[in-house]
Formats: sequence, C-alpha cells, structure tokens
Amino acid sequence: LSIRQRMTEILDALIERPRCELAEIFHPEEGRMGVAVTTVAILELTRTRAIDWSQETPFGPVTLFRVVGEHEREEHTVENDDERPSGE
Repeated sequence: LSIRQRMTEILDALIERPRCELAEIFHPEEGRMGVAVTTVAILELTRTRAIDWSQETPFGPVTLFRVVGEHEREEHTVENDDERPSGE
C-alpha cells in the first residue's frame, strides 16, 4: 500500500463526483494498514489544500470534497469566456 497511490485514488474519486463520504474511501479488506494509509493520505491532501472535509451534524457522516485552486478557477473562467457568443 502506497500513500501516494491512495492520494491519487482519492483525488480521482473526487474528480468523478464533487463529494464523497469518508466511509466510501476506506477498504475494510485492507485491514489496519489500509486504514492507516488512507488516513495519512487524507491528512496529506488536507494539508496541501487539495481536499477539505466537513461534518454537518455531530456523529454524522464526514464528507470529503476537492478544493478548487486558483489555477483551476482561472482555467474555468477562460473556458467559460470561450463559450460566450461573439458580440458580447
């Protein structure tokens, strides 16, 4: 099990959909080592501000989501500018 590989898997999951529950990220068949690797991967992604997470209610599910960086916002803005009809 690789922390980097798990980080990539988490980011890929969050590209496919904007949010996912923490419980969906863990793989019980990997045992304690899998839990440890996944936890460190989540903490590292949070530290680097690639993802963030929230919990709406006490004891409720923890939701992970990607953080959109400045460069991604700029790219999105440029893409939207290209889609505008001419003459605006």
